[in-house]
Amino acid sequence: FALQSNNDICPDGWRVPSQNDFNELITFLGGYAVAGGKIKVLGTTGATNSSGFSALLGGIRYVYGSEEGGRFEALGSYGFIWTDNLLAVEYWTWSENIGNRGLRLNDGAYIRCLKN
Repeated sequence: FALQSNNDICPDGWRVPSQNDFNELITFLGGYAVAGGKIKVLGTTGATNSSGFSALLGGIRYVYGSEEGGRFEALGSYGFIWTDNLLAVEYWTWSENIGNRGLRLNDGAYIRCLKN
């Protein structure tokens, strides 16, 4: 499965970024130890938003088994942005770090479309 194969997610001329796209961004911003601070909106630990990315800390929506509608967790503490392969870029309110987390298809996270 690849998220970018769903043409309804991003408008024409745009696509869901790959993990490699995010790796390039993270490298450009100075690596995993500092990139989180450079993409987050101001107001959290180490946040400078010097990249202009303005990442929000909207948490995640998990759907467990037969749970109807799922539930939201970590609002204001974590942020997750989908890549095209069920990985998400993860960042936290208390850190400048950035990381990766595997997600399931029915989990809910942000998507940032990338212009082709």
